[in-house]
Amino acid sequence: MRTLRKSRASVILVVILCMAFASGQVSLVSSGCLSAGHHSKTRQACSPSARINVVPSLLTQDDDVQVIASGEWYDTCIPFYQSHQIDNHLIRVDAIVDYPAGTGCADMITPWEFMVDVGKLPPGFYEVNLYITDVFNQVPIPTALCATKRFTVFTELSKTYLPIIAK
Repeated sequence: MRTLRKSRASVILVVILCMAFASGQVSLVSSGCLSAGHHSKTRQACSPSARINVVPSLLTQDDDVQVIASGEWYDTCIPFYQSHQIDNHLIRVDAIVDYPAGTGCADMITPWEFMVDVGKLPPGFYEVNLYITDVFNQVPIPTALCATKRFTVFTELSKTYLPIIAK
């Protein structure tokens, strides 16, 4: 009797799964590091949600500048800080996603974030670019520009004095 119940339950489960596949409500995902479409030759190494923030929001030449890169990645192997360069008024931040051979990454959207201490900058207009290199089994997908942010460093913020009226 138990064998009959188990086989009946298995048949019911198979029928339910077949109906879910047929209706498009369920799809197969590989159990390896990535889903099949993740590392196609046409895909760039960024997600559309990549963004850059610069803090503090109103900068002077006396402030320490920090760049915060963040977004959502395709799986649990997320981008991490590799290096940054400052060339004139252009700041390049490089991140890398490394999928070492023999490791697994869960196929789920994963938030990521890292902070870069840039330091003090002279007054002027700046642009910061975030580049991500995706490396799968030691084979890099071409580095891609994933986010850009422009900001200004001021000499000094204006001081506004408001009169105090006493009654």
